[in-house]
Amino acid sequence: AGQYVSRKEFIEKYVQPSLRKNIKSIAILCYVCAGLTFLMSIAVNPYGIIDALVLLGFALGMHIAKSRVCAILILILSILEVILSLIVGAFPFWWLIAGISAVITFNKIEKQYKEFLNRK
Repeated sequence: AGQYVSRKEFIEKYVQPSLRKNIKSIAILCYVCAGLTFLMSIAVNPYGIIDALVLLGFALGMHIAKSRVCAILILILSILEVILSLIVGAFPFWWLIAGISAVITFNKIEKQYKEFLNRK
């Protein structure tokens, strides 16, 4: 009673298993996307390697640190990438799907976390 529970600890101990599984699934999708982006960047645009590494960092932050901010940053960056890609003719929609899924999952977790804190 009255003990502080961090969001990460809350997710690991109290969040529905299906939402924890969503985080892992979304992270795997992000890792695959980062790998594909990295490989495509080697062949097409070496500057894209930086992009792949940034997105990989956000994915790790979301997965390991259970960071909602990283999920939101993935979504924002993926929206920007889709817009830029439409201009140049490429279509990295997987990042957009991952970003939307991540934000939806973390919004559900945030709601549960607030309810959890209000019970104490």
